Amino acid sequence: MTLMDLLARGTCVPAVTARGAIVEKGLKRCKAIGDYLNNHRFMPHHKTLWERACSRMRSVRQHLRRLTLPFREQARSHI
Repeated sequence: MTLMDLLARGTCVPAVTARGAIVEKGLKRCKAIGDYLNNHRFMPHHKTLWERACSRMRSVRQHLRRLTLPFREQARSHI
């Protein structure tokens, strides 16, 4: 099956893998990938949404904040 056959059938453009082989991607898969990229590419609050979804990241952030807090207070008192 050639590239022109795939385009004539209405499927999306095939992707070239690292080895150079042409892999046929179905229309549904391409649409799903396109929808994901369109919805997640320019989310200004992406990090905050991820923190709400993942408690581990939230605890890491809080831990880092606790580690840097004493240094900030110490620096202010020595001015």
